[in-house]
Amino acid sequence: MSSFNRWLSLPAVAGFLILISARAQAVGAAETTVTVGPNPLSSFTVNVGETLTIPIYATVTDPTATPSGIFTYDFDVLTNDSGLQIMFYQLHGDTSLGNQTFITSDANGLHNLNAGFSVPNMGIGTSVELFRITVAGLTSGLSSLSIGDSIVPQGAPIVLYDDVEPQVYSSAIFVQVVAVPEPASIALLFAGLPLLSRRRQIQGWREVTRSTSGGPKCRALRFFKLTPPRGNSA
Repeated sequence: MSSFNRWLSLPAVAGFLILISARAQAVGAAETTVTVGPNPLSSFTVNVGETLTIPIYATVTDPTATPSGIFTYDFDVLTNDSGLQIMFYQLHGDTSLGNQTFITSDANGLHNLNAGFSVPNMGIGTSVELFRITVAGLTSGLSSLSIGDSIVPQGAPIVLYDDVEPQVYSSAIFVQVVAVPEPASIALLFAGLPLLSRRRQIQGWREVTRSTSGGPKCRALRFFKLTPPRGNSA
């Protein structure tokens, strides 16, 4: 190989090495992720016939640019069994960045809860509240809710300010529905307690004075028994 060809190949080799280095950095770079759910993630408790409000948060980790907070969000919230019913929802953020006409509800839950944030660093370092849902306890037992990805109308469950669609992770929300005694049953229980106690009797002998056939008066002992009114003690 001539010296000219050797010098000609050096830029190509250098370019190839730069490309390999860039790809290695891309592979080794942390993936941008968003975690969605209650914060902290824990189980909840509600009584049958009562309601519970659960806030849903999002946290961005390893953003690829600054600022690259949450621009828009779009989620479904579904009930996994008949123990719970979703009653209400409240969106947080800038609703003008979404389209609330797409929000619907059915027997399975809520669909297309969407809005956005006008501040470009929301969710970075500190969790940001997306929305709240209020559920009612229907039947006792352990029930759960799922946060599902939606693409209507935002096109992705989460879009960041650098136009990245990150990997979104969410987990089931567990709610323990507790049956409580009816107030009428409790009142009946206390009303029946006096019936369990025995009525006590007072008895003994006392001295009386009497006369017989117009004769002289004499003294005698007479047995008596007295039952006090119900509820009184001796």
